[in-house]
Amino acid sequence: TKLKSTGDAQLVLPLDQRNKLNRILSTMQRRLVTAKTDMEDLIVRLNQEIAAKDFLTTKVKDLEVELETTKQKNKENLQQAILIERERFTQMQWDMEELRRKSLEMEMKLMSESV
Repeated sequence: TKLKSTGDAQLVLPLDQRNKLNRILSTMQRRLVTAKTDMEDLIVRLNQEIAAKDFLTTKVKDLEVELETTKQKNKENLQQAILIERERFTQMQWDMEELRRKSLEMEMKLMSESV
């Protein structure tokens, strides 16, 4: 039997029990270190996940803004294209009207010459 001092408390244990207790304490200390390391790793991973989530959230917002800008530009381009086509159509109508008028004039001229 040997006297073992652990902090403030003292235990009297047989030698074979002392060795067993030392092995248990050593195992517990290793497990504690492993648990601490695992916890630190988990915290690092959690922080990485949070950073990735924040990055992706920002990226999504940027893409939404870009999408809205693109939609607006496309809408403006479409409106401009429609306006241009309307102007071309109107000009074509004027040109066709002019051709009809000239055609009628030619017909009248030909009819007057043939009479």
